Amino acid sequence: MSETQKQELETYRATVQRQETELVEVRQQLAKLSEIVDRQTDDMKQLNAEARLAVASPGFGTRGHETKSVIFTG
Repeated sequence: MSETQKQELETYRATVQRQETELVEVRQQLAKLSEIVDRQTDDMKQLNAEARLAVASPGFGTRGHETKSVIFTG
């Protein structure tokens, strides 16, 4: 192997090593982002469940005012 080929090989090895390091970093970032998305998905599910309960509960839509039952007697 010539000296030029040895230098090229070393350059390629260094490039591969750098790319491997970058890949590890990108995978770590992806894992962190996945955790954030999972957490936000869980939060949204919880908020949706709470919203459904609020809609189903008596007094919904009264804008903070209590509802009163009126009984008419004839």
